[in-house]
Amino acid sequence: MRRRHWKMAKRVWTLAAAFVLAFPGQTWAEVTPEGNVRNETDVLAIQTAEQFLSAAARCDSEVFTAGKTWQLECDIDLSGTDFAPMGIFNGTLEGNGHTISGLTVSGAGSSQGLFRFVGESGVVRNLNVEGEIRPAGSGDNVGGIAGTNRGLIENCTFSGTAEGNVKTGGIAGYNLGTIRGCTNRGTSTPLARAQGAGTARSPSPWTA
Repeated sequence: MRRRHWKMAKRVWTLAAAFVLAFPGQTWAEVTPEGNVRNETDVLAIQTAEQFLSAAARCDSEVFTAGKTWQLECDIDLSGTDFAPMGIFNGTLEGNGHTISGLTVSGAGSSQGLFRFVGESGVVRNLNVEGEIRPAGSGDNVGGIAGTNRGLIENCTFSGTAEGNVKTGGIAGYNLGTIRGCTNRGTSTPLARAQGAGTARSPSPWTA
């Protein structure tokens, strides 16, 4: 019986170690010899561009970030990387006043930005973003931080250029959530038609 419990514990620890290698900086709870997980914190401490890219590449599911918190512990430079906009974010990104720079988005598609979609439970706060958002194709819903926002974007800034056909803004292209205390220091250009502007949630769902 003890031997079986020991084998089970080894298997759990092996899986936990594999997760840590896949997501550096993720803090997890103690795993007991019985295989139980206690006090899981679900906080990802991001300290390098590589860690950010690794986590961002997995944001293609609504549940991947749900209930998770990403903590930026330094500035992140995406210059020269193969970063692609994060599909959907339903967790909390705490920028801690840090800057994500070197952001370049040129691929085809609608809802383009650092995040394509910030979901209803998504929170992005205390983050500065610098870059060029010029997607090919339809170019609808283009924003420096989010193409489409259904959650909360708070105390964030964007510097650079956001350029799309319609529904274009420095913070979010299409806002169905809340934008509070944010500043657009860049240029947002809707090529087909001008949209509303504002740094908080406005009567129009389009923000600059």
